[in-house]
Amino acid sequence: MMPQRSAWLAWAGIAVLYAVLRVPLLDVPLDRDEGAFGVVAQGMWRGEMPYRDLADHKPPGIFLIYALAVAVFPPTAMGLHLFLALWNFGTLLPVAALARRWSGSEAAGWWAGAAFAYLSATPAVQGFTCSSEMLMLLPICGSLWCADAAVEQAGGGRIWRLLASGALGAAACWIKQPAAFSVAPALGLLMCCGGAERKDGLRACGWWLAGGVVFSALLLAPFVAAGVVADLWYWSFAHNLNYGGLASSGLGRKIWERFVQLAPGLGPALLIGVPGCIWRARQGGRPRAWMGPACVAGSILGAFISPHLYQHYFAQLLPAFAVAAGIGCAALPAIYAAWPRTVQIVAAILLVLPGALAHPSYWFANPAAISVRRLGPHGFEAGPMVARYLKDRTRPEDAIFIYGSEPQVAFQAERPLANPFVMLYPLTFPFPRQREFQERAWRELERRTPAYILVQINNSRSTLVTPATDPWFGTQLNGLVQSSYELESVLLMHPQRGYKFVTGLSADELNQVRDFTHFLMFRRKNLPATTSGAP
Repeated sequence: MMPQRSAWLAWAGIAVLYAVLRVPLLDVPLDRDEGAFGVVAQGMWRGEMPYRDLADHKPPGIFLIYALAVAVFPPTAMGLHLFLALWNFGTLLPVAALARRWSGSEAAGWWAGAAFAYLSATPAVQGFTCSSEMLMLLPICGSLWCADAAVEQAGGGRIWRLLASGALGAAACWIKQPAAFSVAPALGLLMCCGGAERKDGLRACGWWLAGGVVFSALLLAPFVAAGVVADLWYWSFAHNLNYGGLASSGLGRKIWERFVQLAPGLGPALLIGVPGCIWRARQGGRPRAWMGPACVAGSILGAFISPHLYQHYFAQLLPAFAVAAGIGCAALPAIYAAWPRTVQIVAAILLVLPGALAHPSYWFANPAAISVRRLGPHGFEAGPMVARYLKDRTRPEDAIFIYGSEPQVAFQAERPLANPFVMLYPLTFPFPRQREFQERAWRELERRTPAYILVQINNSRSTLVTPATDPWFGTQLNGLVQSSYELESVLLMHPQRGYKFVTGLSADELNQVRDFTHFLMFRRKNLPATTSGAP
């Protein structure tokens, strides 16, 4: 057992490391997913219900977490990412506790905590984004910790821990479904270590499942009462099968690209962690150290379940890899007893150096540059500027419509989005229900009569218009804009001079700057003026 003072110093060092790595990432511009979750959460506070009034293809857990975030923090990149930093530090605590419990070493906990602090901030897993993958890690780790604690306890306390583990496992899956692969090792642990007889393990698994069922029933009760279970099922599960069809071909190429991205940061943790866990389990007298490789395998399956293979999917790997690395690093002094301090120094260098060399300027770059380099030139950095423009010219109750998948603009402007699907792609990509979605969106647009209609230009990944897109909605929108709206300004994006609102352009001038146009800002003709400031 480490002396109390050493323990406090170790935790202080981890906290400082965590803050140093996180602070430069707080102001990275919000992306589409963050905006979509935020818009749904803001709608919930206005009395709207997910799936009935605002839909996105995620389970309801993510919207509940975002509702908590927007209730406490401002709808800005800084506010949302500060919430993420606190939530993620909460994940670090059970990560350290699991490594300590499974290895029987305090040092393993410190190693795992430091590894998670570093790995969770790396660009390869898009750790700067408040994604569903980052948010599901806390309940995943909580579920594993409660299951492990239940193994060592008898009586009523054991049952409560089993129920809590099952509930947290269900919570993680209701944030994003692939969490099930990372939670599954908890059931294996209970079967193998749940009691002296097989029936004891089965009974423990039964309590675990009961906790998940109870939590799920409580979560779904409001949706059942509102009669939107069918919509919840579609957007949480059925739609994702269609969404998988958006994945382009070349799966092998994408797997290789992700391997190249992940190897420098996560590779050393795997190479040190898995052999160390095996040694600790076989030679060190800690059989539950096998949970390290088991969790690694489960998280890999969960991260690769979707053919899209977006980089933020691989945040699911973080806790398992950090726990394994912690156990492995703590085992090194016993494995190499002749030079214990030296091998730990080498291990620390190996955990950090390859990833740092792969992204040498990551933590020193401008936040907007981080977004562009890691996500591509989507114009996310213009979100706050457009949001301020709209906020200055509208009232809080005025809705806006964006012809593009840019909900982060509405989220930061704190204005209702007159699109029940939040993103545009359900209206443009040829899903089986495309025309139904278009007609529903049109009815909502007519009902809301948005103060502004923003048209995204030069970003096909935002609109996802294809030759198979049903032109009905676009035709209706074009007619509405021509009859009831006027072009107020244009947001230009110049490669050297940045973003600028320009007004009074003639048709010829507008055509000349089309390649540099980011948004066309159409204002409703009868909209009362709320400001006299120039764009």
